Amino acid sequence: MNQGGTRSYGWLKVGNYWSWFDSSGYMTTGWQKVSGKWYWMDSGGAAVTGWKKIGGYWYAFDSSCAMRTGWFKDGSTWYYLRTATNTPASGPEGAMIAGGTWTIGGKAYRFDSSGACLNP
Repeated sequence: MNQGGTRSYGWLKVGNYWSWFDSSGYMTTGWQKVSGKWYWMDSGGAAVTGWKKIGGYWYAFDSSCAMRTGWFKDGSTWYYLRTATNTPASGPEGAMIAGGTWTIGGKAYRFDSSGACLNP
């Protein structure tokens, strides 16, 4: 409830973190799709940023807490985060690919076991 006694919904800052409240006013956890973008809310309802391992896959979230997809440069290292499920390798949308060679945009790229692209 907000200070006026009504239920809050949408994005609200709770302490130092952002949380998503559904249309009933409940804080959400887990995967949430908001305005076409995916977000991960931890068990306390806080939207995450940076790298996060979820269900055995690594994901990267930007500073606005949205899941990244496609090519992503972290420091001096390039990673590829699936733009769709099972594309180019098996796994969910947004999950980092690692440990193999895949063709992306017509070019073969090699990735080490930590997901770093070896020939960006």
